[in-house]
Amino acid sequence: MSHPWLPLVAHAIMGTDRRPFKRPAAPGRVGEQLALVNELDSERALLDALALAGLHWRAGQAPPTLHREASLRDAPRSTLHASLPDDRPRCTPLAAQHLRMMLSDQYAELLPEWLDALARAGLRVPEEKLPELLERGRARVGLLPAIHKVAGQRGHWLAAQNPDWDFGVDLSHPESVWDTGRRAARLALLEHLRPRDPARARALVVRTWKEENAGDRAAFVSKLALGPSADDEEFLEAALDDRSKEVRRAAADVLAGLPQSRLCQRMQDRLQPLVTLERGRLGAKKLKVTLPTACDDGMIRDGVDSKPKTGRGDKAWWLLQMLAACPPTFWNQTLKQSPAELVKLAGPTEWRNLLLDGWARAAARYHETAWAEAVLDAVLLAGRVSAGFRPRWFTRWYVPLSILALYQFVAVLQIALFFRDHVAEAFRVSSRSMSDTLIDGDRFLVEKLLPWEPARGDVVVYRTAPDGSEVNFVHRIVGLPGERVEVRGSRAWIDGRELEEPYVRDDKWHRPDFGPVVVPFVHAGRAASA
Repeated sequence: MSHPWLPLVAHAIMGTDRRPFKRPAAPGRVGEQLALVNELDSERALLDALALAGLHWRAGQAPPTLHREASLRDAPRSTLHASLPDDRPRCTPLAAQHLRMMLSDQYAELLPEWLDALARAGLRVPEEKLPELLERGRARVGLLPAIHKVAGQRGHWLAAQNPDWDFGVDLSHPESVWDTGRRAARLALLEHLRPRDPARARALVVRTWKEENAGDRAAFVSKLALGPSADDEEFLEAALDDRSKEVRRAAADVLAGLPQSRLCQRMQDRLQPLVTLERGRLGAKKLKVTLPTACDDGMIRDGVDSKPKTGRGDKAWWLLQMLAACPPTFWNQTLKQSPAELVKLAGPTEWRNLLLDGWARAAARYHETAWAEAVLDAVLLAGRVSAGFRPRWFTRWYVPLSILALYQFVAVLQIALFFRDHVAEAFRVSSRSMSDTLIDGDRFLVEKLLPWEPARGDVVVYRTAPDGSEVNFVHRIVGLPGERVEVRGSRAWIDGRELEEPYVRDDKWHRPDFGPVVVPFVHAGRAASA
């Protein structure tokens, strides 16, 4: 009798409106608990039944009992054997805490590195975390080799008890695993074996090739990308004629990773007339890009998808795929230019983004550092923030001139501010108090660079008025620090003696009586020249 969980899930998908709840039959204790569910309220009954069946489904079943007593020697014995003792010590509590965090998707990307470090230390995973770790390995088959190293004897024993974890078998017998294992186990075997013995891994795939379904064939071919070589080419070329599109695409991807393969040579032959180097009237080099006119059967066989997956047009999409499948060094040899020079030449063309995108994909596929750096530099310089975007205004002739003019303006402004603060500052007279030396509207410079001591008769500028306001005043020094100054009858007197002032005209200026006051010892300012 099947477990009630799956029928209940199907019932929930259909809904109680279309199909009233009916208690499913189930054996044992779960059936007894389901019998207590009240069927009067269909929705609530379905949810209660799902809760019970789901809990039972997750809990699993009790394992068979090992009969050890002599009195039960003749009883039927189970084929289940106890696990061998673990030969590795358990990891530290801190390491176990880190594992719990990674299995709860905190820093999950560090799990492969953690497993590696645990294996080097000769430790094993805590037994209570084995089920969760094995389940994680089923979703990420690339972790399996590392999990096997740290699972210990109990982990291998546990994996053998659960059909869903049959990938946890020992990979030391590849042929046995390939013949009896499920798809996950066989993929794990290829990941483990391909880097170590490529020919043996390929032989396993070839041996059962005609018996596999299309999905498995495509998955197995993809694993051949782990360390491809020229020995794989005959098999992969045959896979290009497979009736499944997924298998053809997987084989084309692996062949594209072999720079000397026939597929790469065919791509180069197609691309050579499409991207050429020409010289303009003044001898300047420029790239000429011609889009392909059609996507023929040969291109489709070599993995070119005829229908675009992006916002590009059909022809641009075909060219992009061919660029990505062509080794970037082909362009250095054909056009006799360095990666940086070719990226620079692509700038003025209308297909600049297409070329950069294709070259970037090819550089990543073939691990060409020089090409990757050249494309990245071009993208950063142009200010592209995503693939396919580049502001057109950046290419206008007036933009660099405007930027240069802005830099020059800022430099001149800084020089002017420095000159005003430290060398000289210009002022304008806006009153008649200094007539006839300075009249209303005159302009003059105040020198600030040279050291200066106040002297009688100097013309000075100061900003703080007696009432505390910040106003520029232009006056002449009459009294010096420590002198007694007063004004009587429009005449200035210093320490009781009349001051000779040839610059004062009696008929134009009347001064009220002032003082006497003693000039304090303070800094007066700087000299001025009109």
